[in-house]
Amino acid sequence: GGGATQIGDDCLLMSHVHVGHDCNVGNRVVVASNAALAGHVQVGDGAQISGYACVHQRVCVGSGAFLAAASVLVADLIPFGLAVGNRATLETINMRGVRRQRAPQAEQRAMLRAFRYIFDLPRSDRYYAPLDLPRLRCLEERAMQVQMPQHPRVTELVNFILATSGRSSRRPLCKPRAGERYVLADSLGLPGT
Repeated sequence: GGGATQIGDDCLLMSHVHVGHDCNVGNRVVVASNAALAGHVQVGDGAQISGYACVHQRVCVGSGAFLAAASVLVADLIPFGLAVGNRATLETINMRGVRRQRAPQAEQRAMLRAFRYIFDLPRSDRYYAPLDLPRLRCLEERAMQVQMPQHPRVTELVNFILATSGRSSRRPLCKPRAGERYVLADSLGLPGT
């Protein structure tokens, strides 16, 4: 509809970037060289789209999300999510972006634990444990269980998944591959749980 594309303040669109019709690009977004956003794409504030990455039409990229170089995103990417690959999969939370926003360490841990719970990732001694909440079958049902009003980024993540804010499409979510490894708590420089 309408053909109007909106680009927010303080964005950096590098050389040979394509931003299609009816896109809505938030504030402080970086789109690196040769990346392409198809029509009706919505990109949240502070997101980063790396070089040669492509975003399929009508996909929503959450705020603070990071799409790796040469990736092809065909599903909605959660806020602060980090996705990689041709038919990108969700790897982890973009902790570098979260730290840039100066999120407190307690909120960083809460985000990692909520991420592991919502996407039903296995328990491990090497990673932050998922939240201790009922193990439900449906991703949306698990997201509804996460109530952390003291952590606004966790609330934003949950609202995006439940499509109550920040997400205009009803495309599927970009999800982790089954059996993949995830970022170690040690490598994040955070104290253990």
